[in-house]
Amino acid sequence: MNVDPTGLHAGGHYAEVRGYDADNTDGGPVFRVPITVIRPLPERGAKPYVFDQLQFQPGQLHRMFCSIPEGATWVDITMTRVTKGTNAQRLVL
Repeated sequence: MNVDPTGLHAGGHYAEVRGYDADNTDGGPVFRVPITVIRPLPERGAKPYVFDQLQFQPGQLHRMFCSIPEGATWVDITMTRVTKGTNAQRLVL
């Protein structure tokens, strides 16, 4: 089986191939084959990725997958809190 991800936008994608008993399709799938495809954002070479004004809500997940140059061994990440407040916040990178 081949998966052609060229039409997918950047991010995580999930699908399943389901196999049914032809004599009992109402019984649900006999097996499932999960398929996960991760499409990263395009590689930018020496140019940094810039994500301006990301807004987060409590408990919200936000995933981004970035292409990295071959041979890269580290990443520098700079984050700035735009609004001041007393709410406790935790970001996991």
